[in-house]
Amino acid sequence: MLIVLDNCERLIEECAALAEALLRKCPKVCILATCRKQLGIVGEIAYRIPQLGFHDAADLFVARASMINPGFMPNVHDLTVIDTIVARLSGIPMAIELAAARIKVMTVTDLDSRLADRFPVLVPGNDAAITRERVLPALVDWKYSVLDDIEKRHLRRLSVFPGDFTIEASAEICPERSDERRAELVMLSKLVDKAFLLEEKHGVETRYVMFETLRDYCRRLTEERNEIGAMRNRHAAYYLGVAVRFNALRSVKPEGAWKERVESEHHNFRAALEWSVFGAGDLAVGTSLAVELATWWVETSHFSEGRYWIDHVIWRTNDKNIGADLHMRLLDAAGLIDSRQGNPKLADTAAHALHVAV
Repeated sequence: MLIVLDNCERLIEECAALAEALLRKCPKVCILATCRKQLGIVGEIAYRIPQLGFHDAADLFVARASMINPGFMPNVHDLTVIDTIVARLSGIPMAIELAAARIKVMTVTDLDSRLADRFPVLVPGNDAAITRERVLPALVDWKYSVLDDIEKRHLRRLSVFPGDFTIEASAEICPERSDERRAELVMLSKLVDKAFLLEEKHGVETRYVMFETLRDYCRRLTEERNEIGAMRNRHAAYYLGVAVRFNALRSVKPEGAWKERVESEHHNFRAALEWSVFGAGDLAVGTSLAVELATWWVETSHFSEGRYWIDHVIWRTNDKNIGADLHMRLLDAAGLIDSRQGNPKLADTAAHALHVAV
């Protein structure tokens, strides 16, 4: 006999006790339990359901959209946009089905643009059908509610990362106390076991990533609690330190290894620059980070991106708001990019730098 226990999160201790008693008294019974963590009983075999594959997610979207709108025939451009949509939705089947239902009233391009504020979009149009099982916002609310207060706080803070991250980064940015830093691996393991984070191997390095839909949800919560500013300041300061360390590795590591290390954190560097240069962050931190990344931008031919950030920092800075020394380093970095790119701005940058030095 097979007994199915579905969604055991709310009553996990009771479900574990029931399963253990049934298996002890009924040896021919098998139990299939679905839960975001293991029941922790003797004889339990855990199987983690893998994330929906990228191509399968796109196929699901097209299939559901075609059911809603029989005339839906995506062209090459539409298929490219659909790839973006399912990536935004982290391959979550429910989210994909809710998004595909909107094809009845909008194009895939319109849908993609509206998913920046995804929760209002991913609500079924039929009010009678709005249940916890079918509405993505309520599902995420429920998923988040099963955590204890410490886990909730930590998950909110992890939303500061725009993509994947290392345990070293989360241990420095998220905890408040040293004992919490020492327990970071335990905390991340709990969140992986409860399917809030994915654990990925990149060579010998383990990195963690949060589903984009969940990240957006937690980011909203940090904004509501006025936590976002402090977390983004910590994030920017930490990744400035990472950039400094990476630059120091140039002389002791092979060139390819150094470039790969910077590339692995490129999304975090961009987020730190975005906050420090355009947001409410520390402009001096953003300036220092741009200066530290200048060599990498040049060595990897990211001239346009380097020029973009350097120009925006130059427009916002002067000797008074970042100090003459840092301002000089900034102009040197601009000159480096210009000289390697063959940019005619080089003469102006050099002249400005000479004026500052004098």
